[in-house]
Amino acid sequence: MASQVWLIVGLGNPGAKYAKTRHNAGFMAAEAWAARHRIAIEKKKSAYLYGEGKFDLTPSPFPLREGEVRVIVAKPRTYMNLSGDAVGELAQRHHIAKERLIIVYDDLDLPLGRIRIRAAGSAGGHNGMKSIIERLGTQEFARMRIGVGRPEAAGKEAVDYVLEGFTKAEQAALDATIARACDALDEIIAKGIAGAMNKFNG
Repeated sequence: MASQVWLIVGLGNPGAKYAKTRHNAGFMAAEAWAARHRIAIEKKKSAYLYGEGKFDLTPSPFPLREGEVRVIVAKPRTYMNLSGDAVGELAQRHHIAKERLIIVYDDLDLPLGRIRIRAAGSAGGHNGMKSIIERLGTQEFARMRIGVGRPEAAGKEAVDYVLEGFTKAEQAALDATIARACDALDEIIAKGIAGAMNKFNG
């Protein structure tokens, strides 16, 4: 039986080498949202790190529901291309309903500073999402894409670009994007994905 627990999974690659790279924007958003809600992502399983906490639905500006909901925030330890192993194990272990799963990840086709929320859809060329869809056997779960843009330099391969860090000039835009992503996650849990799409996809 599916539980009422929400699961937020930020995608990225583990280890200090990748910590500040564009491909780890999903990790950054998950970490920032967890910090906002005082959730420590420090429990270890072989395939992921995770933390558990509560999200308070009662305070303004979210008056539509009452009480608290339990939320799990996780970061796979499997490397990006095997993200499905971690998400599948998490979803099974905690009996997560697909309606309460949110995957957060980087997107080359969105400019830095933009986020895009969808209730379902294909992997769109993202290997982490491809792995998750294959493992879960469905595309019917929420995802939030965080724009990192495409390389401006001619000839630079995307695979190299996403494994580079953000420049100093990009940092302010990145910080604002991560904060916006956290606001959007709050909105999804409190009011539902349709309202969040209307508010944050513009």
